[in-house]
Amino acid sequence: MPIGFRLRITQRHLQALAWLGISCVGLTGCMTTDRNLTYIGRKPLTDYLDHSAEIAHPVLETGPDEIRQFPMGPRTIKSRLDAQDVWNMHLTEAVQMALRNNKVARSNDRSGMQGNNSRLMTSGDAVPSIWDPAIQETGVLFGSRGIESALSAFDAQLTTRYSMGKTEIVQNNIFNGGGLPAGSTLVSDVANMQSAITKQFGTGATFGLSHSIDYTQSNIPSALFPSSYSGNLRADLRQPLLAGAGVNYTRIAGPVGQNIQGLSGVNQGVTIARINNDISVADFEYGVSNMVFEVEKLYWDLYFAYRRYASAVTNREAGEKTWQDVKVKYDEGAEGGDGFLEAQARDAYFDRVAQEEAALASIDTLEGSLRRLLGLPLNDGRIIRPADEPVTAEFKPDWNSDLAMALTRRVELRRQKWNIKSTELQLVAAKSLTKPRLDLVSSYQLNGFGDRLMSDYSKDGITDEGFHNFYDSLLRGNQTSYNYGVEFSMPFGFRAANAQVRNLELRLAKSKAVLKAQEDEIVFELAQAYQDLTSNWTNAQTYFNRRLAADEQARFIEQKRLGGDKNATLRDQLEAQAHMAQAETAYYQSIIEYTKSVAHVNYRKGALLEFNNIYLTEGAWDQEAYEDALERAWERSYGIEHPLRNIMKTDPDPFTSQADPGTSSYSFDPGVGYTPPPADINPGDRPDLGEPVPTGEPIPAPGLELPDPDKLPDPSTVPGPTAGRPMNSEFDEPIADRQGAPRT
Repeated sequence: MPIGFRLRITQRHLQALAWLGISCVGLTGCMTTDRNLTYIGRKPLTDYLDHSAEIAHPVLETGPDEIRQFPMGPRTIKSRLDAQDVWNMHLTEAVQMALRNNKVARSNDRSGMQGNNSRLMTSGDAVPSIWDPAIQETGVLFGSRGIESALSAFDAQLTTRYSMGKTEIVQNNIFNGGGLPAGSTLVSDVANMQSAITKQFGTGATFGLSHSIDYTQSNIPSALFPSSYSGNLRADLRQPLLAGAGVNYTRIAGPVGQNIQGLSGVNQGVTIARINNDISVADFEYGVSNMVFEVEKLYWDLYFAYRRYASAVTNREAGEKTWQDVKVKYDEGAEGGDGFLEAQARDAYFDRVAQEEAALASIDTLEGSLRRLLGLPLNDGRIIRPADEPVTAEFKPDWNSDLAMALTRRVELRRQKWNIKSTELQLVAAKSLTKPRLDLVSSYQLNGFGDRLMSDYSKDGITDEGFHNFYDSLLRGNQTSYNYGVEFSMPFGFRAANAQVRNLELRLAKSKAVLKAQEDEIVFELAQAYQDLTSNWTNAQTYFNRRLAADEQARFIEQKRLGGDKNATLRDQLEAQAHMAQAETAYYQSIIEYTKSVAHVNYRKGALLEFNNIYLTEGAWDQEAYEDALERAWERSYGIEHPLRNIMKTDPDPFTSQADPGTSSYSFDPGVGYTPPPADINPGDRPDLGEPVPTGEPIPAPGLELPDPDKLPDPSTVPGPTAGRPMNSEFDEPIADRQGAPRT
């Protein structure tokens, strides 16, 4: 039997379909395939984009003090001759200027970077700066919380809520409800106020004090009061007993949450935040130490560039004099003045001119690098010239003393030890979470009722107890409620908690292995610094003797040619002059490398900052902070000592010390010449740095005076300067006292 459908369309249905069509036309959500739209009037096409991404530039708000002028053009070998001022800069002045002008620790190491860019250009956020410790201390992000953010977990929290409303409900019954006629409407006006203060304690406990009031007014004839107030004053306490319990866990990981499934929070406590702040200080100290070391190396490189330029000038002047002598003889047709000799002397002269120009260009390059590290302008119309002399006396360090200092004072080791301590504490907190969650819960509540919120009297004229005043009823304490008990929860298997413990154990094992590897690296670094020191000192002696021999050779050949000796040719004289310039350059290069190796030893043993009288300290506080610290100090001074102070235990155990712990995986035997590390250095006990450099701008020396070889100090008369004298070491006699000594 066929099945059929009958469609019946009424006028009501047609109206509904018409309204549906109108709605589809008017709403933008309806689809249409007609894209040929016509607009009224003529307008130009604007805001048309055929792409979604392009290169854009941010608009920054730059204050008047932050606007910088364009620097002068770089100094070249041509523009250098137009300079009028020479800045005789001392090494201590350069170091102080680098620290004063740089809020971001700069580095001269540009190797290994893509595009030959420094780390400042490739990853600016990772560059050490004076703001890093403060940034870490005020951090709020998960995993890198600062001390203030970690302490905020213990701040009391205030919450308040107020609401009001009205309800009208028809009573659907035939019986009289509360005195209302059947089918009448129940009308109620309601209001609610809730306020609570919660506080987290170091033991992991959570305490809350709450107060709530409910107001009701209805048209029920049988109600005792047409309007009434009811509410309570309640105190709640929750104390973890197993997982997340105790001061030790709370200080390491922060208060345990109501849900312990998120286990990555074991590094959110005050203790870990304090360690992270110490790590940021170590990173900043490392950046400052590297910057000071780079400044010293560039300073002495610039000094050597001037010495090399002076040797090139001397060599060029000697070649020019020789060429002019040969040219005069050639022009006059005298003996020893043929065209070949004149061309030979001219070729040697222009070769030395090129060497002089290259040496002068290297001065400009090195001065620009030094200016960058010192935070100086590219060109301020002055020429920087080092005023200190390098070390020319033998430096005799003590291996055992320096090694012990390096293994206890290097900032890299201190940073790694902080990482190890942080991981150890996180492991303690993670093991606490492998226990079930067992919390003690309790509450106590005072209930109140009244037809008025507050009143001068309690009698209501209806009851004997009197409920005319809500707060009076509440504070009587006649209506109370309380409960106490325990709450237990645990995941079967504790897989997440155990995985976190295992992860921290592996990280701890890796951190300790890294620490031992770093100690081994430091031993090899210090050993290499010792080897370079000895090698450079030996080379300095050798090159000094070579310089004396080259000087005598050039003088003898010149005397022979003046005496008419046929065996002394022009080539011999030119080669002797070139050898003299090479020997002088090699000697000063060896002296500079030796001076830098002395600084290298200080750097590798972690004493470079102390050697330069550089100490890291906080900036000034606000006046209110000093007053608050003094007030708390008086409170501690007048505090009463606990009678059980001798048996009480700090939880967690103290893990910081102002003194150097001196811990290392290496052991030293005093019987083999071990010398303990020195005590802290008193800046007033260091006379070798001389008077401090004024903080103002130095007065430039007038005129441009390039080094004159005849006026350069002779090494035999230059004593070993004390500006490069390291700590815990002694200097022997200078190189000049050993000149000509036979060596095997």
